[in-house]
Order: sequence, then structure tokens, then C-alpha cells
Amino acid sequence: MSSDINQIIDYTAVVAARVQGVTLYNGEVVGVRSVYGAGQGFYADPFRTGQKVQPVPEVPTETFQHFSELPDAPTIAPDTQSGTVRVEWDIPMRLILARGDLATTRQIALPFYDAYLGAFWQDNRLADLCNLAYIRSFARGGDGTWAWLEMHLFVREYVDYS
Repeated sequence: MSSDINQIIDYTAVVAARVQGVTLYNGEVVGVRSVYGAGQGFYADPFRTGQKVQPVPEVPTETFQHFSELPDAPTIAPDTQSGTVRVEWDIPMRLILARGDLATTRQIALPFYDAYLGAFWQDNRLADLCNLAYIRSFARGGDGTWAWLEMHLFVREYVDYS
């Protein structure tokens, strides 16, 4: 048995596609428009019929894109004497937003906090790819062209390396 991180990253993009029906401060109802992950070919892209989840592009191309990024090294701890290991990942994710003034960006980002929390808690085992997954933090970010809502997804899986 081995870690399912290769599937987990792309599956998080599938879960993010469920973030729909978000009501913004001005009454507009929006949702995630496209998703990207590691591009390993495991899961159908919910927005592109006949295609699999693609790898994150070099630069964003539209607002409300979701990016599931590759995690850094996991935290690893022996769980049993027979070879089961607890592996904990921190998967960075981003929702791309249009770059505008800071106040408007905050107004647009805020309703997505609850929407993302709900989507990931409803599938907190990521289709049984892991034992537990939840968003543990949010942060705002941006550059000269785009703004984003950054999230960190905690994922715990038990792997038997014996």
C-alpha cells in the first residue's frame, strides 16, 4: 500500500467544483468556474466534458478558478509497530479573484470562506482516499494582476509500508 496523494490532489479540485451558489455582497450568485490540480488523469473535470482534471496553469486565466497545488513534505509518524504510518499533508489551494481595490476583493472573498468549509467538510474523507480532511486556514493574497483566497487543507492518511 502507498500514499494516495497523487489522487488526493486532483480529487480536491473535484470537491472545489461543488462550491456553487455563493451570494456576493451585491446579490450576484457565483461559484467556482474551473478547477486544476496535479493533472494525474484520475478524475473527470466537472467543467470540461471528456477531459480529466488538468495541472495548474502557469498563470491564472479567469476569475473563480480553483488551484489545488502540490504540498510540501508531509509530517510522518509511526502509528503501529507493524508498519502503519500516519502521514499528514498540508495541501495549498487558491481561489483566483479579479484584482480590484482591497475593499471589493474582501467583499467578494468573504462568502467563499463558508462555502469552501462546507464543501470540504461534507466530503471530509475525500471519497475514502484519506481518514480526515478539512480546511485549517485561510489567507488573502495577490500580485499586480490577480488576487486570491488561499486555503490550506489538512489531510491525514494511514499508510501501511510493511
